[in-house]
Amino acid sequence: MSSSENKQSSVFANICQSCNIPTNCTLEATINFDGKTEIYRQEQHFFRRFTYLIEPKKGKTVPLKLMATPKCCISHNPNCPIGNVFNENGSLYGDFSPQKVFDDVLVYTKRTSEFSFGENNPISMLDSFIYRKGFTDDPRYRQRYGMRLSECGAAPFLTVPNAIKLLQVTLNPMTHGTALLFKEGKKHLASAQFDLILYREFKVSVEIGLESALEEKSNEARKAEQTANNVARGYRPTHSGWTKHTKKYGIKTGLGIKGEITSIIGDETVAFNTELKKEFLTNKNKLNLTNSIDTAFNKINSVLSSGNRVQYPLVSTEFCYPVLKIEGGIKTHQSSNYGVITQGNVSVGFAPLFGFQITVDLLTAFATYAHVDFVVNNAREFLEKNEEAVKEGNEGAYAKMVLELTFSCGLHGNFKFKTDDEGEFESDGRDIEIQGELIGNAHLEAGINYWGIQGFFEAGAEIAAKLNIAFDIEKGDDLTVVIYHEGIKAKVYAKYGVGKDKDKNKNNKDLPTSIKPGVYQEWIIYEALNKDESDWRFTLG
Repeated sequence: MSSSENKQSSVFANICQSCNIPTNCTLEATINFDGKTEIYRQEQHFFRRFTYLIEPKKGKTVPLKLMATPKCCISHNPNCPIGNVFNENGSLYGDFSPQKVFDDVLVYTKRTSEFSFGENNPISMLDSFIYRKGFTDDPRYRQRYGMRLSECGAAPFLTVPNAIKLLQVTLNPMTHGTALLFKEGKKHLASAQFDLILYREFKVSVEIGLESALEEKSNEARKAEQTANNVARGYRPTHSGWTKHTKKYGIKTGLGIKGEITSIIGDETVAFNTELKKEFLTNKNKLNLTNSIDTAFNKINSVLSSGNRVQYPLVSTEFCYPVLKIEGGIKTHQSSNYGVITQGNVSVGFAPLFGFQITVDLLTAFATYAHVDFVVNNAREFLEKNEEAVKEGNEGAYAKMVLELTFSCGLHGNFKFKTDDEGEFESDGRDIEIQGELIGNAHLEAGINYWGIQGFFEAGAEIAAKLNIAFDIEKGDDLTVVIYHEGIKAKVYAKYGVGKDKDKNKNNKDLPTSIKPGVYQEWIIYEALNKDESDWRFTLG
């Protein structure tokens, strides 16, 4: 300790005991980390966090100076208060007291290059980039030191064994030249945390979308396909008809990615382009953005669908994956006011952002509404079974009825973020455009081969539906998309007639029939869902 510091310690040791400073052993402690100073002066719950950016080419150390100034120790201990510095393993790195100043450097000893592919996985990093998370607090690229300051509390110092890692071949506590035992006071005063953060940068320019390829089917695959089709139609589980009813070529569609991702960690720069596609196919389920869109869509589908109807579902769906265009870059930056922060911008565009097609089978829906769905579906299944036999000239009858509502929707939009002076991301704009259409389809096909019996059936519908999709402004820059609607309503009518020709040898189309006229009945397929009550929502970022 210098003469000036000894003189200062002597002055504060004899300071007036009747002043407003509490009667503790300690007057103050000074923390100087890379030129930034904080002073503890008997305040409660004192904690400070310091951060420093490690750029390997500029060095891997940062200076730290710690000083403790006593007031007047109750136990007359010249080393009270006492402070200890620890590395992130909990081992003692250094100490300080009124008799000893800690004036040393903290060292970044972790790797700055030769990182594994798991640490440089482009898909995991892309997910973190989109959601703007974990860039400055990843423990793999951070070395943490800690400081604790304590005083005696009118009791002898505690002798604490230094932390030593167990299960090591050699017990090496890495004590920075200090003893295996260290002193600590009974009363805790203050603590600080020093994080040395390795420089990182991430640049991205990619597109994610559907890719299609022509695929030749094997004979075995075509036979399996025909067997499944026969079973679905109620026929024997054979592959009969596979050469006629299955196609030799098919379109195989899946998610693909193109572009480039560049990762810089410490001294190491890695660019991904050709490897990107392979990793995407392996790890695309780890991309939370596509998962969240899937989750939202499946939720809508599960709400509208009737789970116990397979052959005649209330709702059939087709989901259009968005084409995602992701661009931007982020990096760690040393701010003079806020320590290590994140700087950069993120832009994600969608075309479409959210696209889907929902087809409602109105006959099944109406039957469900009228509580006769079991009868209707079984009758339809029975009648359709005879279609092929009747068309081949066999005696029998069949009927096929389709009454459908198809709603298709596509959203086009984008969102952007940029960092402010404190390294926090804020919205830099958002755009959204909705494209949708409603299509109704009524179809009846019937055939009869029983001589003398004729009949007819007519059905129709008028449908009204409106779907709304918007950002939930109350969620701020979380960019939560909310889907809500004004209800799905329909007016449905049906009429039918039956008749019998007494003269079976006469082809008389004007048969006497018993006709039941059609009457419109209005009913609601789905109640309106308000925006505030909707749980059809997903987060884009």
